[in-house]
Amino acid sequence: MNRLSKYILGTITLLIVVFSCTKEKSQENNQLPGVANNPTGDCKSCAFYPWCDESTYTYVDTTASGITTTDYNYLFLSDTTINGVDYKVTDNGAGEIVYHNCTNNVTSFLTYDFGNNLVLHTTLKESLPVGGNWLDYFPGNPIANSTQYKINNKSITRNVNGNLFVDVTLVQERSFLDTVLVTNSNVYYARGVGEIERVVKDISGQQISHRILTSYHIP
Repeated sequence: MNRLSKYILGTITLLIVVFSCTKEKSQENNQLPGVANNPTGDCKSCAFYPWCDESTYTYVDTTASGITTTDYNYLFLSDTTINGVDYKVTDNGAGEIVYHNCTNNVTSFLTYDFGNNLVLHTTLKESLPVGGNWLDYFPGNPIANSTQYKINNKSITRNVNGNLFVDVTLVQERSFLDTVLVTNSNVYYARGVGEIERVVKDISGQQISHRILTSYHIP
């Protein structure tokens, strides 16, 4: 496997990690495949990316290798401060430890890369207007290796797996290796739910992976 292939695989893996108990579908408002109790609270201060203890999400991923189902069951382990920023240390239920922060409607994570370095992902800045953008830089060659984010649309509806989500924000993510674009993703976030869909394509426009939310429960 060459360096570019490893980077693409690593990028997709890290993105999936940031986002395991299979549950029956429940219904909310006769349309959504889940339940979100108490729409306010500290764990829901980032409305488009709630992060609550004992939340569960089930996603289905389609790639060239086939279709897989991933179940996440968040378990808060502790609070910690790194470089002056407070993080919620979370076991995501899929064998990964994630550091989560929500401050001023900005969702960010620290995750471990393959070199066991903590890497910052500023996943969503939900208060930015359409066209708003930001950057994350990654170890190794931080000037050349980065992810560019852009708010492409807001307050839209999105049908995912036959379920209609309202008040959805669309974020474009473009990942670069040595200044070369390697993946281009469209990520959809629904208010009060979080990530509901992710489409990842290579530079030719060929789809690499497609993730959809099939069920969830947020306490």
